[in-house]
Amino acid sequence: MSTSWTRTALLLAGLATAAGAAAAATAVAVGPARLRAPEVETIETGLRVAVFPDHQLPIIQIQLLIPAGLAAEPEPQSGIANLTAQALRAGSTSRSAASFGAELERLGGTFNVSVGRDYVTVSGAFLARDLDAGLELIADAVTHPIFPEDAVDPIKRQALNGLLQAQQNPAVTADEQLWSQVFAGHPYGRHLYGTLESLPALTAEQVRTFHREHYRPDHAVLAIAGDVTTGQALAAAREWFGIWSGHGPESAPAPLPAAAQGLRFLVIDRPDLDRAEIRIGEPAAPRDAPDYLALALANHCLGGASWSRLPRAATIPGSAEDVRTSLTPLRGAGLFALAASAAPESAAAVVVRLRDQLGHFLEAPIAEGEIERARRYFQNVFPLQLETLATRTTQWLAADFYGLPADFFDRYDARVGAVNASEAAAAGRRWLDPSRLSVVIVGPAARIRARLEALGPVEVMAPPAGLDARRGAVDKLKPTAEQVRHGHELFDQAVAAHGGAERLRAIKDSSIEGDIVLRQGVNEMKGMLRQVRKEPYKMVFTTRFQDFETRQTLNGRTAWSRSGIDSNTVVEADSILVAALRSGYSSDLGHLLLAGFRAGAVPAFEGRERVSGRMVDVVRLDVPGFERRRYLLDAEKHRLLAIEESAPSLVGQVSRRLFSDFKTVDGVLWPMSEERQVDGNRIMMLTLRSVELDRGVSERMFERPPKLKPAPIDLK
Repeated sequence: MSTSWTRTALLLAGLATAAGAAAAATAVAVGPARLRAPEVETIETGLRVAVFPDHQLPIIQIQLLIPAGLAAEPEPQSGIANLTAQALRAGSTSRSAASFGAELERLGGTFNVSVGRDYVTVSGAFLARDLDAGLELIADAVTHPIFPEDAVDPIKRQALNGLLQAQQNPAVTADEQLWSQVFAGHPYGRHLYGTLESLPALTAEQVRTFHREHYRPDHAVLAIAGDVTTGQALAAAREWFGIWSGHGPESAPAPLPAAAQGLRFLVIDRPDLDRAEIRIGEPAAPRDAPDYLALALANHCLGGASWSRLPRAATIPGSAEDVRTSLTPLRGAGLFALAASAAPESAAAVVVRLRDQLGHFLEAPIAEGEIERARRYFQNVFPLQLETLATRTTQWLAADFYGLPADFFDRYDARVGAVNASEAAAAGRRWLDPSRLSVVIVGPAARIRARLEALGPVEVMAPPAGLDARRGAVDKLKPTAEQVRHGHELFDQAVAAHGGAERLRAIKDSSIEGDIVLRQGVNEMKGMLRQVRKEPYKMVFTTRFQDFETRQTLNGRTAWSRSGIDSNTVVEADSILVAALRSGYSSDLGHLLLAGFRAGAVPAFEGRERVSGRMVDVVRLDVPGFERRRYLLDAEKHRLLAIEESAPSLVGQVSRRLFSDFKTVDGVLWPMSEERQVDGNRIMMLTLRSVELDRGVSERMFERPPKLKPAPIDLK
């Protein structure tokens, strides 16, 4: 089983991947990357259209790239790019948001929006026979949106909740703050959702202005791939995008701030954490730099794999974990980042060790064996990114946007193979400098600050999602009293429909078994799942795909996992996996419904929409300290038909769980089928064979193994 399937299997279960499971899975060796060059034509409006005919399946994939990401945002309007993109589905001059959703459902298609630092991608997938209907739907959303005030405000609330939720995660906070430090004063340093101050102040009129100025055909590229001829695709593009207007000069990337010398420290104070998240970074090569591939290979030798220099040499026993490096290339620059976690008292020592090891790496030659191993990895992994229609168009659009040569895909394998050790080392020395690093640490400042001050100036910042900030930001967008009253009423009806609060609270343990079908592009993989829960916060979660089985156990605030490849190896979970397992523990029917009765819970009615042919009442539930979710309740029978929330590990995307086939189990109405989607794309189907409640699960099932091994580093 491939690494990507292993990751997907665990992610789709609503839980984080155990490090050992993914590390143990074996990547499949593949041949050189091949991507047939598309037919590209510029139509009369200035829109470039790229067509990728592929007649293997009767489907089409549409992607529209628009340079309207964070780099295009006006300085005071942080978050406007994401808000504009997410509001595209809020209605147009010809159809309401409800009509848009109904038409999309009728076609059985998808509509997704992805926002990045450089550009926005609007995409959809449809049956080939629905090319015109699908393209018209996307064109209508992009070219004729109206951005009504009453539709923009709920999107602002959702973005604000996503921002607050992301800031509760120390790893995500450290990642985002590193961007802010390295690119201070530059659009690349902004958060996708904006800030607690900027987001509530954004208006529908500002959204309209941003759309008018940046959603223009002369700088956009439309890619159509699948069961279509070039003539059909170009004719449809002219038909539905032929009246898209707006022209203007292409905006140049904002100038980068001058690189600061010496170590700069920012500590995000989190007194509640027992470990500190450490991020070290600096600007690096943009994607079109001539030596970018050489730098990427050098980065892989430095910290991109378990065999790399840093994981082997930089760890201080007992103090640092999960040492890794990454390289994120963009249009105007890139970000080199080094990540680790450590005991708070050891954070300063880990920073010094990592900086010194970076210096040693840049001074010493790269061994030929190291560069050869990195080259093989790049050559084997890249073709996997071209397996589906969606990934092919995504890769081509990115290469085109960043100005890569026309033969980039044909010669990728040869270009990687031609990079030698001395060229990789030279690229590392050109772009990386241990004397100009920004350092971000998320952890208890009282246990970190004193040791850091001996190394350089230290700035301490209060938690970005502190109670006061949360209250102030949410109050600006809080629902009305009538929305809350009706929300409570609908929640009470839903709980009653599923057996009542008293019966749900009486559940002390539960066991479910079922079959899973995972989807990755047009590919499917079948497996099985078993979950055993016991109050409070005890769970055993088992998945099996082919001959690969993973078992994860949660017991309060500790957890561990055991992989099917080496069933004798028990790996202790890190804090991120423990948090994910605790979240997964609370994701079953009973906990989802009883969340509305937690102290401080505020259910707010947000209107009605149609889901799977049924009218649903939409209730947003805000619970202090917990995830924000949207509950989609059957307007007639009051059953819980779906849950929407931010997708795990996929910032900016929406995960939806659709429930069906309800059966009564010991007085509880339980869904026996579940479909999971990310941004409208079906990624998993779960069909339960059995559900058992209160069978008296033994405590021994959750006992801590006598001997645990630390989690192996997985950097792939």
